[in-house]
Amino acid sequence: MSQAVGENGIQETKAYRTVDGSRVVVTHTFNSMEDVEKHLAMMADPEGQEMAKQNGVVFPVTMWVAEEVES
Repeated sequence: MSQAVGENGIQETKAYRTVDGSRVVVTHTFNSMEDVEKHLAMMADPEGQEMAKQNGVVFPVTMWVAEEVES
């Protein structure tokens, strides 16, 4: 992953390839919900999308926001 941990409020980044090899799932752990909202806004902006493409992101992108739960 080209985006460094610590940038844009990201604590951790992990990438997973689906078993059939058709997709890559990237997860980010953010410092705060505010950082999540900033990231979503950046990814919705054409300039942010261009920057993401330069970092290897293939559009369209599906984004979900989730919170970890205790089991």
